[in-house]
Amino acid sequence: MNTEQWQSSSGIPGWLHYLLALAVITSGVFLGNLLHTMYIAKKAQVLMDEAAVEMTKELQKIKLPDYSIPAAPPKPTPKISGCGKNSKTGECQCFDERGFVVPEVPAQICYLHAE
Repeated sequence: MNTEQWQSSSGIPGWLHYLLALAVITSGVFLGNLLHTMYIAKKAQVLMDEAAVEMTKELQKIKLPDYSIPAAPPKPTPKISGCGKNSKTGECQCFDERGFVVPEVPAQICYLHAE
């Protein structure tokens, strides 16, 4: 087919008309596919949201056993057998019945036991 004979009144060659028509059709198909994909994605998002709501409702119906860790029992209060000043540091220290220093005794209590 001879495209030389196809010319518009503006002097544009016929092959350029075919090229422009192909570009318009291609861009139209691309735009159509893009819009269709966006429509499908939106539908899928709506369906996933509905499924998430349903799953949440079902999960709320399930009663799980209590796996919480119980609180640790309180530490026993150390038995103080005596208190006195440390000759090196000058701090008041209390000792238990085995002779070990009890570090968690506040200084005020230590001085009360030392007197």
